Amino acid sequence: MVKKSSPKPGKHQSPDLDKINRILTLAKNTSPYYQQRIPTDYIDRIEDIQFIPVLTSDDLRKCSDQFPSPLLTRIPCSNYVFASGGTTGQPKIIYRSHEENDFNTTLLAKGLKIGGLSDEDIVANLLSAGNLYAGMLQFNQALEKIGCMILPIGDNVTHEILLKYARFFKVSAILAIPTQIISFAHYLEDKKISNVKIPRVITGGEQLYSSARQYLKKVLKVTIFQSTGYTSVDTGAIGYQSALCNGMTYHLHSDAQYLEILDQKTNLPVAPGEYGNIVVTSLTRTLMPLVRYAIGDAGRLLKKQCLCGSKDQLFELAGRGDERIRVGFVFITPELICSHITKIEGLSLHFQINVSLENYMDKITIIVESLQEKNNEPLLKNKLLKSLNTIKYLTEEAESKRIHPIEVIILKPNTIVRNPQTGKIRSIIDSRGQ
Repeated sequence: MVKKSSPKPGKHQSPDLDKINRILTLAKNTSPYYQQRIPTDYIDRIEDIQFIPVLTSDDLRKCSDQFPSPLLTRIPCSNYVFASGGTTGQPKIIYRSHEENDFNTTLLAKGLKIGGLSDEDIVANLLSAGNLYAGMLQFNQALEKIGCMILPIGDNVTHEILLKYARFFKVSAILAIPTQIISFAHYLEDKKISNVKIPRVITGGEQLYSSARQYLKKVLKVTIFQSTGYTSVDTGAIGYQSALCNGMTYHLHSDAQYLEILDQKTNLPVAPGEYGNIVVTSLTRTLMPLVRYAIGDAGRLLKKQCLCGSKDQLFELAGRGDERIRVGFVFITPELICSHITKIEGLSLHFQINVSLENYMDKITIIVESLQEKNNEPLLKNKLLKSLNTIKYLTEEAESKRIHPIEVIILKPNTIVRNPQTGKIRSIIDSRGQ
C-alpha cells in the first residue's frame, strides 16, 4: 500500500526504492506541481510506484507555459534551460542544474566510449546549437570527457566546407543525425568524389535504415555505425549500446533512471518480454524531478544478459508510433519504402510518407527528393512506382479497394520541410484527421 509519511532511514534495502523515495519526498514537499499531483512522498515497495500518476508530454508542455515552471523544487539558478518538441507548437522547457547537466554528459560519454569511441578519434560534431537546443552542447561536453579531438562544426556549414574539414583534419568519426550524413554522401556522389573515408558514423534522433547504411558504406567507406544512445532532452540519457548490442537493444543507465514498461491502455506493468509504453523516473534530477514520465516510445524489458558483461538491464526499443503506420488492413514502414528508393539511381534518401483520406479511403503518397536540380521527373517517378508496386500486400489492398494506388511525388533537392531547429525530416505525416 502507499503510505503518506516518510520512512525512517534504513527501513528498506532496494537501492532503486531508496532513490525513488528521496525524489518523491523532495517533489511532494517542494514542487508546487507535484504537491497537488502525487499522493505520497514515500512508497513501501517498488511495485507501489504504479499508484503515482504518469507524467505525459502534454503535462510537461503545460508546465512550460509558466516561469518558473511549477515542476521546479526551487528557484532556478546555476542551471541550464533547454527546449524540446517545439516543431509544431509550444516547446517543453527543461531545467537542469549545472551538476545534473555534468552528470548527464558523463553518461553520454560512457555510452560513446563503451560503443568504441576513444581519445584517438577526431570527431566532427554536426549537431545543432542555439535556440535552447541541447544537441551540440551536450555532446561536445561528452566528447571532452572521452578526450578526443572535437570539431564543433554544427549543422549550418556547406558541404564544401565540411569536405575541407574532413580532409584537412583526417576526420575519423562524424556525429550527426542521419539526414545530415546522407546529404553529405549525396553531395560527394554528385560531385564524383570517391576518396573520402569516414570510418565511424555516430547517429541519433532519427532512424538510420539498413538500406541507408549500405549506401553510406559505399560512399563514405563507413565501417562502424554507432548510436549516440537512447536519450532525450526531457529525460537526459536513458540507455547505451555496447559493441555487442544489436539494432534497437540498449543497456539502461541504471544509476540514473528507473524504467517501467506499461500497458498502453491500462498503464499497468506488463510482463518481462512484452511490449508496452516506456516510462522513466529520474533517480538523480532534483531541480526539475521527472517522476514516471512517459517518453512517447514503446519497448520491452529483455530477460537475457548482454555478453559484454554489463549487469545493467537490457531493453529493446520498438520505436516511436510514427515509425510505422496502418493503411487499410496493413502496415507500412519507412524502412520498407527506403529499401525501394535505394534501388533508383537519381533519387536521394530524403523522403516522406504522407497518408491522407480521399473519398473515405486511405491514400499513400511517397514524396522523394531527387539528387540533382535538373532531373527526369517522369522517369524517376515511373521507376519508383514500378518498384513500389512489387510490394504484394499493398497492391492487394489497392486491388481490393481498401486503399488508393500509391502515388509518388519527386521534388528538387532540399525541398522537403525540415525541422528548423534540428534539420530532421518527419518520416511519416498522417493527415487523415484533417
